[in-house]
Amino acid sequence: MDIQSLSRRLDQFALGSPLLPAARPARCSGLSWALVIGLSSLLLTAAAPPAIAEAFRQSDWVATWTASPQVSSSGLIPDLDNQTVRLIVHPTVGGDHLRIRLSNAYNTQPIVIGDVHVAVTGNPLLPTIVAGTDQALTFNGQSAITIPPGAVILSDPVNYVVQPLTDLSVSIYLPNDTPNATLTEHYSALQVNYISGTGDFTGSNAFPDTTPIFSWCLLSSVEVSSTSPTSQTAAVVALGDSITDGIGSALTTNYRWPDLLSARLLNTFNWCAPVVVNQGIAGNRLLNDITGQNALARFDRDVLSQAGVRCVVIEEGLNDIAALAILPSQAVTACQIIWALNQLIQRGHDQGLTVIGVTLTPFAGSFIYSDAGEVERLEVNRFIRNRNAYDAVLDFDQVLRDPSDPKQLLPAYDSGDHVHPNNAGYLAIVNSLDLIPFLGLNPVR
Repeated sequence: MDIQSLSRRLDQFALGSPLLPAARPARCSGLSWALVIGLSSLLLTAAAPPAIAEAFRQSDWVATWTASPQVSSSGLIPDLDNQTVRLIVHPTVGGDHLRIRLSNAYNTQPIVIGDVHVAVTGNPLLPTIVAGTDQALTFNGQSAITIPPGAVILSDPVNYVVQPLTDLSVSIYLPNDTPNATLTEHYSALQVNYISGTGDFTGSNAFPDTTPIFSWCLLSSVEVSSTSPTSQTAAVVALGDSITDGIGSALTTNYRWPDLLSARLLNTFNWCAPVVVNQGIAGNRLLNDITGQNALARFDRDVLSQAGVRCVVIEEGLNDIAALAILPSQAVTACQIIWALNQLIQRGHDQGLTVIGVTLTPFAGSFIYSDAGEVERLEVNRFIRNRNAYDAVLDFDQVLRDPSDPKQLLPAYDSGDHVHPNNAGYLAIVNSLDLIPFLGLNPVR
């Protein structure tokens, strides 16, 4: 069978998936194009001079862990002074080079970082690191850096092997008085992090006078790169609200659906699997600020600026509907939500991204439920499912709803608040998904 025939056969297979639209075949037939381009690149690389072949092996940076920055919230993290913060993160894909991003996005003053180290986490329930894995990070060759107000900075790249699905500890020393109000945070870590007593303990397994915290601060991204000629990792950014942020899943289990999906992709496709990074914010909305900037406002920063992004999954809108019950002055209609979703779809397509939609999940029995809101939810879901706007659709609603009462979550998947799934619910979502929409995202090296 020639390449053209094989491509047509794979297109037909991909378009037969219930998660793929018939209206946008050129954007969604990723599997066939990945094969065609991959074969072409192999032929070109084999025939190319060494310098050109080497260029094909140069790997781009890709985010392997992210958290969306939020303005500081009183009480989540105490005021700091001459102390070290140890943040535990869960990268999915690996590499042999590493860098991080630190964010001072919501501070009107510069912030001084005295020292930063990364190490493999010894125990995610303790502030321990594995001996021999500690690596100091620098900024323009220096251990200390002052981050301007509102700025994001990248560390210098280091040779550092990141193993897939292996927790890392990023330790940040703050030498000066750093009030909570100056810290850019991410509220819902669902992970125990740690603050030391007085001193710089960034490179130390000892972490005295430990104070646990349950948010992340300053760190917004861990990025990896690989010199392997077979490394073709791309980033899928999950833009969403509390369901993307993982609310309802158990602490320290990494059962957020982006983590689970990323692990499933890695286990299925190995070296060519895309990584799913989490830009969910609990309470987030499309059209109004509440906990974090609205999705329209944060799209450029939280999606388009992520290293290696090739795809965005949009899970937004339920909190806009919730305003009907809890914030009537900010109530919006299904028509307004659909308009906002179309804005994000267009902005993603303008940048060449694959854009995947997520249906809004049931919420009857919760404090945010209203009959009027249920009508709006169903209308928004009809738009999401019609397959004319998105490149693919992930039907969370269909997976999580109770067949005997589709307005509510299946009890086995309900975390107890009648809005958020539990671990079993998040796992059911990911196990139900067709992985074809995530193929063909990786760039040719």
